[in-house]
Amino acid sequence: MTTAVLPVPSFWCPLPGGQRSGADELGAAATSFVHDYELETDPVQLRRLGQADFGGLTTRTVPAGGSAVLIWIARLHATLFALDDGLCDEGEPTPEYVAAETIRLEEVLTPGAPLRPDDSPFGRALRAIATGLAEHADPEQMDRWRAGMRTYLSALPAETAFRRAEGLPPLQEYLPVWMRAIGMAPATALLPVALGQPVPVEQLNQADVGALTEITWTLVALDNDLYSRPKEIARAGDDLNVVDVLASENGWDAVRALQEAIVLRDRVMALFLALSRQVASGADAPLRHYVRALGQFVRGHVEWASRSSRYTSEAPATADGWFTDQPADSSLQPVAVPRIAWWWEQLVV
Repeated sequence: MTTAVLPVPSFWCPLPGGQRSGADELGAAATSFVHDYELETDPVQLRRLGQADFGGLTTRTVPAGGSAVLIWIARLHATLFALDDGLCDEGEPTPEYVAAETIRLEEVLTPGAPLRPDDSPFGRALRAIATGLAEHADPEQMDRWRAGMRTYLSALPAETAFRRAEGLPPLQEYLPVWMRAIGMAPATALLPVALGQPVPVEQLNQADVGALTEITWTLVALDNDLYSRPKEIARAGDDLNVVDVLASENGWDAVRALQEAIVLRDRVMALFLALSRQVASGADAPLRHYVRALGQFVRGHVEWASRSSRYTSEAPATADGWFTDQPADSSLQPVAVPRIAWWWEQLVV
């Protein structure tokens, strides 16, 4: 295994992009939220959170969203970033401690859960976010967001166990955890709320739509690994990412592992494109808007990262904005991760 720092690769991402107005206002609201709820008090960490550009993240990933909902989505992004930095990435918690903390956060999100004097700052923040979102989401949408939060929180103890272990996990263990721990489940649950286009639960629960949603989580997780690796290694010595996982498992050097990680990621992208076309072709308007929004999130996420000093301080953005028109591999053959093989089974030949 090697932790050699490599340049950020170019991303094959032939998806619609864009950015709505209001990034500065949303960023200010998110930053104020972090301070008001004391989600971080260390000046250095506060500065790093300030570099994240939560307004830009929100306006690029949900460019068609309504401003009243986007304020709460920006606050949610800030909360999860602070939670990730404080609880998972740069502290030294045990899996048992993280499990206990996530259980308490899940309890806070339970409808009707009473206020507790010993609620953590994150618990108080999530309670406020839930209250704010409920002004815009119907009960079914709120249930789906809470389920997304549970998906995210339930993956954090396993992520922590990976970080505490002597070696890195194999890809087939790493990817199913990381696609949940990245925090995308609550984000995709809020897309119909932000768009003002409710999608019936029975449609969201269709196997092909469910696969497309999980593929979105995975693309964001893999892209995050590829662009954040220089920052994580330089600042925290953190080698839990797909490049080093592949290097450790296969005995590759960093250059070969990066190449194979890009191949893996591009094959997942190829599936996303094919399945998106398939789902959209027979969909009604709300579901088509949802499918388009998934693609906008994937594209906007990389566009945001390429402009965020949180990441470009260690890996400056290239002149073309990190994008390429040429995939490393656009085949529709399943990747070697058994737990996600069912995604490819949704394609109609």
